[in-house]
Amino acid sequence: MPPEPRHRTTPFTPLALLFVAVALLATTAPAHAANRWYQVEVIVFRYADPSVAEQAVAPAILPDFRGARPLVTDVAGTDAAPAPRPNEVMRPGPVPYDALPRSALIMAGIYRRLRDLPAYDPVLHVGWRQPGGALGSRAVYVTDNPRVPADVAVDTGAVPLTPEPARIEGTVRVRTGRLLHVEADFLDHGQAAPVRINERRKVKFKELHYFDNPFFGLIVQVTPYHVEPLPGAAEETEPEAED
Repeated sequence: MPPEPRHRTTPFTPLALLFVAVALLATTAPAHAANRWYQVEVIVFRYADPSVAEQAVAPAILPDFRGARPLVTDVAGTDAAPAPRPNEVMRPGPVPYDALPRSALIMAGIYRRLRDLPAYDPVLHVGWRQPGGALGSRAVYVTDNPRVPADVAVDTGAVPLTPEPARIEGTVRVRTGRLLHVEADFLDHGQAAPVRINERRKVKFKELHYFDNPFFGLIVQVTPYHVEPLPGAAEETEPEAED
């Protein structure tokens, strides 16, 4: 009888071990990101040159903001603490998607500088904190005239607001994981026709990132936010986003 075939085993080479390590890192990084928090800030400004307003051309497709998470702006521009909301579960740590008071905004100096320059017309400066991972990947709706889209009002029980039409409105979505991405989708209604910025970009923590066109622009910054761990929980270090 012929001898039974022997099963050959190939030893792991250093290169193969490297591939295994990278694969394990890729599978565990999103879980770690879900335990982290981030501070997101957005400055929206217009270019003050009135000669370009009549050149605006409406985009072929307008965005639909109804599925976005409205930023709670009842304390924007003040140093007051957010008021507790009905049926809200009290838990340690920051409340996600509450507008930050002026004292907590990192880019306040940039906003003041834009306000002092005649070439720019700053419209709004907002900031909030959100968790990482899937819990923090929802688009956040912001505007210079806060209001709640109809379907969001049904989901959250909030009362829809009907102020004067917004000059500028849009959403910011931050996606975390092994890489950090920001998606910005904004409309400027103050031109001869609505003007849109719709862009997705890979970004780095703590850096200023610009989204603009000849009519208006955004400055976005994402910063890791340290949350004190619960007693007995292991504290993690924050990696920098890759290029």
